[in-house]
Amino acid sequence: MIIAIDGYEANVSERVGIGRYAFEVLQHLHLLNPIHHSFIVNLPSAPLSDMPQEAPWWQYRILQPKKLWTLFRLPLALASDQPKADVIFSPTHYIPRFTRVPRVMSIMDVSYLHYPELFRAGDLYQLTHWTAYSVSHAARILTISEFSMGYRLKR
Repeated sequence: MIIAIDGYEANVSERVGIGRYAFEVLQHLHLLNPIHHSFIVNLPSAPLSDMPQEAPWWQYRILQPKKLWTLFRLPLALASDQPKADVIFSPTHYIPRFTRVPRVMSIMDVSYLHYPELFRAGDLYQLTHWTAYSVSHAARILTISEFSMGYRLKR
């Protein structure tokens, strides 16, 4: 099985929130050293030195440009991959659009729904609309909270 991963948020120098979560998920997946799976981690730039090391079953693919990553760049890569990924995992609220590859995502928090005044208008719009799209198109959702899972049930 080929598992593609959106590593965008994990490959930043100062990791907080989703970035920390994404990095830790990658670290722990790398420790599995699977026999029948391979991972392709998609990044907009070269992996930082503390990212997991490449191995026969763990590869990085640098995709340029960084702009419009989830909307166009990552889906384009998924469409042209050979061999094709069996699934794409995004450790964020956003899954790639315009792909037939089954998508798995993570939702850690939906505080923006209950405290919208704490968010800038553009960020709130993106969180609200892109998360709703992602939830309705994801094959599976990982979450740490029953409250966040209730979001899917409401949609």
